[in-house]
Amino acid sequence: MFAPRDMVRLFLATYEGQLLGGIMVFAMGKWAWYMYGASSDQRRNLMPNHLLQWEAMRWAKVRGCAYYDMCGIPDEVSEAATAGRQVELGEGGLWGVYRFESGFGGRVMRYVGAYDFVYSATAYWLATRVWPRLPDRLRYGRL
Repeated sequence: MFAPRDMVRLFLATYEGQLLGGIMVFAMGKWAWYMYGASSDQRRNLMPNHLLQWEAMRWAKVRGCAYYDMCGIPDEVSEAATAGRQVELGEGGLWGVYRFESGFGGRVMRYVGAYDFVYSATAYWLATRVWPRLPDRLRYGRL
């Protein structure tokens, strides 16, 4: 089981039997987080991602959440928000995500960054230094 049933919800968008996208949202207490998502290039004009996020927000609200975190904006935006200034929109990276998310309103919040807790220095070194340099055929068992 990925998480207790009342803490996670998978939302799928379909049109005429065709899967257009899906998102996975987690909730705990007053918070809900959009964590994973994918969408098709087909039928983008129907804007399935907007509907998915809206339905997830509605689910979170009914569940008692007061906050919905869409996660993933450019560092420049959160740094500017912390300093109380505006930032010009950029290109590439997470800028498209930010344009999409900002269309829902809300506010930018900045959190403490993520850190790795290293259980084994050797395994961590192998995973971060050696593994990325291996050819795909070795990394993914395709000899």
